[in-house]
Amino acid sequence: MHRQIGLLVELREKYNLSFEDVGVVELHLRRKGDTPCDRPSTKDAKDLQFNFQHTLTAAMLDADVGFEHFTPEAVVDPRLSKACSKVEFMPSTSCVGLSDDSMSDEPACVIIKTKDGRRFSQEKNT
Repeated sequence: MHRQIGLLVELREKYNLSFEDVGVVELHLRRKGDTPCDRPSTKDAKDLQFNFQHTLTAAMLDADVGFEHFTPEAVVDPRLSKACSKVEFMPSTSCVGLSDDSMSDEPACVIIKTKDGRRFSQEKNT
């Protein structure tokens, strides 16, 4: 998850995007390894640690992810739970630059689509 969080924060800062600017955050899944972290609903604070929707929402809202995002209070925080709907999972093949050479070397890919139609994307291998 660290690569995806880093990508989102980098895009947010590079293009001076606020949470209000964002329409959708597309997270392009790798064919191996990312699926267990697709958890659109959370049960408890422990579950938040392995939840892409939650962690990317925290990064989008606060430009960082910290311990305060993984507390029992965060589970019921309406600001976080409402914003999670902006994070969507996509098949990895739809991200530019992916090859079929090695599943373990697949880059993390995040695309931010703004409400006014702009699109910003970035990939990271390590």
